[in-house]
Parts: sequence; C-alpha cells; structure tokens
Amino acid sequence: MVNLGDLIDGESADDLAAAVVTRAGPVPEELTKRNRADLGRMAAVVRRGAGGIPVYHCLGNHDLNLPRAEVARTLQNPGRVRRGV
Repeated sequence: MVNLGDLIDGESADDLAAAVVTRAGPVPEELTKRNRADLGRMAAVVRRGAGGIPVYHCLGNHDLNLPRAEVARTLQNPGRVRRGV
C-alpha cells in the first residue's frame, strides 16, 4: 500500500489566513496536539486496513505540521523517510 501524502489535514496558524498553506513559524501547541491526535487516529486506520501488507508513506506538507521524525515513528516507517527533491 502506498500513502501518497496528506494523510491528515494538518493545521497550522497560517492555515487560517493563507490561500496556500505555508508555515512561517512554529505550530502553536494547541494545533500540535490536534495534529498529533489526528495522525494517531489515521495511522491506526491505515494499519488496520493494510491487514499486514507493507505500507510506504510519502509525507505531504500537511503531515509535516508535526516533526518529520515523529510522523515517521507514528506511521511505523522510520527507516524509509526520505526528503523530496
């Protein structure tokens, strides 16, 4: 299975004002907690739906409203994290 990115909507303070999501500063703690909860829920859905087959995650910009390493750990994909070109 391949997740093509943006597994979560990922919220940052910039989402409220920008037509295109960009992050000018750190994500506020309240939004970080919501992003973390959303990612945990979606990771569980993917694991349950995959039924034991390998899952490869291509992280999207919305997924990265949390630290890349944390997202990789949550998705159980730490050895396969690569930055896009």
